[in-house]
Amino acid sequence: MTPAVPDLAPRDVPPLHFACTVCDEIHPVRTRPLPGVRRMPIYSHGPRGNRCPGGGLPGKTWIQTRRLPQWQDMTDLDRGAVLMFLWKVHWERSFAYARENYPCTYRDAPALVALTKRDACSHAAQVVKELTGEPGDRAIARYLGEAEYKRLYDLALHTEWTERRCG
Repeated sequence: MTPAVPDLAPRDVPPLHFACTVCDEIHPVRTRPLPGVRRMPIYSHGPRGNRCPGGGLPGKTWIQTRRLPQWQDMTDLDRGAVLMFLWKVHWERSFAYARENYPCTYRDAPALVALTKRDACSHAAQVVKELTGEPGDRAIARYLGEAEYKRLYDLALHTEWTERRCG
């Protein structure tokens, strides 16, 4: 009898939820009310706000919870798409404006191609932050080096131009 293989397909996770590192079940982020007359939720950040009620350990990151590829699992074309988007965020000085007008367009990994433009942009920003420890295209440029950064960026740019030209 073969052991059951866990389903590693990408999954949708509701907002303010995470996956437990122990049981891999989806749990809501705990909230606590404000003291006083007016009650509203405060989302706990930090070591206790995202712990599984059963496991007691911090939950998985958004990318791990949704089972999306990390930087090392992505193709060069998808890495270039991340760099193009982060450059537009840097150039426009607005994540929201870049997301609406120049979203991250993945082309290779089916799990990434299926993302909405909002989730694709969030994935691009989060994958760089997890890799380098700081957000933004300058952080990934320092991490990769200028030659590799330029190679990946130019690959994605050339692919985008070719797709526009050929229809």
